[in-house]
Amino acid sequence: MRRECIRVDLSATQLYCCKYVANEIKSVAIMDTIDALKTLNAVVEHGSFSAAARRMRVNRSVVSRGIEALEVDLGIRLLNRTTRSLSLTEAGRTYYEGAKKLLADVDALKSSVVETENRLKGTLRISAPIHFGEWQLWPIVQEFLRRHQNVNIRLELSNQHVDVVGGGFDLVIRSAPFLDDSTFVARRISTNTFSPCAAPSYCARNECPKSPDDLSRHSCVVSLQHAGKKNWRFKSLDGSLISVPIEPRLSVNAGSPQIRAIKEGLGIGLLPDYVVSEAETSGELVRLLPDYTHESYPIYVIYPHRDLMPLRTRNFLNALVKGQK
Repeated sequence: MRRECIRVDLSATQLYCCKYVANEIKSVAIMDTIDALKTLNAVVEHGSFSAAARRMRVNRSVVSRGIEALEVDLGIRLLNRTTRSLSLTEAGRTYYEGAKKLLADVDALKSSVVETENRLKGTLRISAPIHFGEWQLWPIVQEFLRRHQNVNIRLELSNQHVDVVGGGFDLVIRSAPFLDDSTFVARRISTNTFSPCAAPSYCARNECPKSPDDLSRHSCVVSLQHAGKKNWRFKSLDGSLISVPIEPRLSVNAGSPQIRAIKEGLGIGLLPDYVVSEAETSGELVRLLPDYTHESYPIYVIYPHRDLMPLRTRNFLNALVKGQK
């Protein structure tokens, strides 16, 4: 007999489609097998096709065809059937015991990754700016950990740009006039407003500035993130913009030392309103230039995707949004 070979040239797209269909078929086959195991388990536990069908909320014929298909696939009889009784064959007993264990393992695996509202678990990875993290975020983190004992949080405070996906972050909080990357979900949660301030001791030694232009003659304490910015920009009550050159006397890369230096009278600082308000109430800082406002930036929480977000992440996001209102 002569055999003829037919050559078939497939494009890259066609090859991809073939592989995709093959993978889909495999996925369907796996799900069909699990469904078949569940059907067998229901029949054995409830003693009949009818009882199993009621439990599974399907027609009796669906159960019957499922068992028959499983037996054909295996090439063995699993159940002895009569009009009045139903029992496992020897091979059926072995297969049923293995199926029961496998289904238990599948359920355990699902429980290990699926959360419920009452039992959140897993690790949350969060990145936030230093000041915001220390003053605004930290109380929310503490309360969340107290409420959810099975959740761990990895909190990284940095004013530097971070890679959301590469860094494995669930949530990234950033304050910026605009966001460079639009591939992620970004939700505005607040506004970061800054105010110039100083310690009462500094104002006692130096005449406090009456206008933004006076700042250029004062010592300033700045964050290293802003150390390269030689100007502080203000808006007056009439809406005019004023840009003031400043010369930092001290530049630090962490929020707490910067705030401490300002409170100890080393110079004038530009701090978030939530920091200034608390220190002003305690008498540690004095707000300067009340007739001028410094430029403010929106605060965003950024996350990789909106769909299939773990419950721990969604619950923390809700707590974060609520805490900013």
